[in-house]
Parts: sequence; structure tokens; C-alpha cells
Amino acid sequence: MLKLVDISMGVLTPLSEQLTKPLPHAIVLVTLDELSSDANKLLPEGTRFAVTLRGDESYEQLDVLKSVDNITMLLHNVPYGEEKTGRVHAAFEYLETNGLNFPVIHHIDFPKSIDRDGLVIGAGSNVGALLVDGLGDGVLLEAANQEFEFLRDTSFNLLQGCRMRNTKTGICLLSFLWANALRPPRNQCSD
Repeated sequence: MLKLVDISMGVLTPLSEQLTKPLPHAIVLVTLDELSSDANKLLPEGTRFAVTLRGDESYEQLDVLKSVDNITMLLHNVPYGEEKTGRVHAAFEYLETNGLNFPVIHHIDFPKSIDRDGLVIGAGSNVGALLVDGLGDGVLLEAANQEFEFLRDTSFNLLQGCRMRNTKTGICLLSFLWANALRPPRNQCSD
């Protein structure tokens, strides 16, 4: 039987959860501060990490990325509605200069009040601009009031529009795992 870990995939779980309720083969979601502390050393050797970045970290803060093994990806938290793209460019320059070739997934958590049009425009203007510039490898859209299928389709369309994807087939596994592993369960029942 093929396991997610065998194909370099896994469920993302926050460090605090992994320390208290370990999930075998999970990719542990950590901040740079957590990564530079001794907390990650409490995990078994070989634990894989997904590191969250804001994009405005100093080079000194980013230096920890050079000293930790098993970083699977970087999850760039794009602040919705804020202009920080200049500093994000500097972070990518740092990665390239230091030979750090981690996949970078741009993550936007939209406010509950966002409608579909606002989400599409916000994703395109905040993440699309970075992807078109060749900065990043994927997108993770999160909006509590939107359906998974809409978020998946919007993600695929954005990647296709930025010429990072040629077709719309397949599933967006990262979005699926994020939506189902880290979010609190939603009531799927109807009366």
C-alpha cells in the first residue's frame, strides 16, 4: 500500500499539536521563531517541517533555514490587503543567494466577509503578481465562507493564468489536507 510519506506528501500539523498528540509522518508547521528555539528538537529525528513566513523577516531571522534539515516547504502567509511585496522579493533573493531551494506556497486567509469576486481579485492581485514574477511554487487559498470546490478551482485558475500549470486536471492536495486536517470540523449535516 502506498503511503503519503512515500511520495513526499503528508498532513500539515502545528508544532503544538505534534508535541502533544503526535501524528505519524506529519509535516510539522512551524514559525521561524519556533524553528530557532529548542522546541523542534523535542520531535523525532527526521521530522519534516513546513516553515511559515510573513515575507518581511530580516536576513538574520532567515539564517535559521540554513541550519535545519528536513524543511519540506515554506508557507508564505500573504497578509490580505497589505502591500509588502517589496520585502517579499528580498526574502526570495535571500533564498536564491544562499542556495535554499525550498518550494514556496503562498497562503492567503481571507476574511469571512469576502465574496467570490473579491476573493478572485484579491488572490490575483496579491499572489498572482508574485507567481508571474517567478516567486513561489503554489497557492493555498483559505476562506471560511467559501466552498472547497470554488477555492480549488480558483487556485487552479490562478496557477494556470500565471503559466505555472498547463491543465486544470487533478486535485489540489495541499488545500484539501489544510482544509480537512487543520481547520475545525464544519457541520456537514442539513436538517
